[in-house]
Amino acid sequence: MPPSTQPLSGLDILMLEDEALVAFDVEELLLQNGARTVEITSSVVVAREIVTARQFSLVLLDVKLADGSGLELLPLFRRLQMPVIVTTGYSGLEVDELRVIQKPYSGEDLIVAIRAAARPSPS
Repeated sequence: MPPSTQPLSGLDILMLEDEALVAFDVEELLLQNGARTVEITSSVVVAREIVTARQFSLVLLDVKLADGSGLELLPLFRRLQMPVIVTTGYSGLEVDELRVIQKPYSGEDLIVAIRAAARPSPS
């Protein structure tokens, strides 16, 4: 499929995920569907550093990370106006107005959610 017709064409995505196998599988899915870049970290501290240096079209935010809760970063992402989708294994979790996707999720569900929430990447 030509890059411009791929569902995630041109998006830059930050993924906070503590499970390496999940992160790599999702990264491959996102890139195969046209994401321009996928940055992965399992650390709250590293995520803070990454977003101070770079803007993203969307953040996939796991709740449980290696050094704390991904939810700690919500005020920062809001201030930077980065859309967020929470991905979690915790059932019934609701986070303000954010989309929460329950793990395990299908690739199709994730792509649909990203398309609905993401903003275009700055060129």
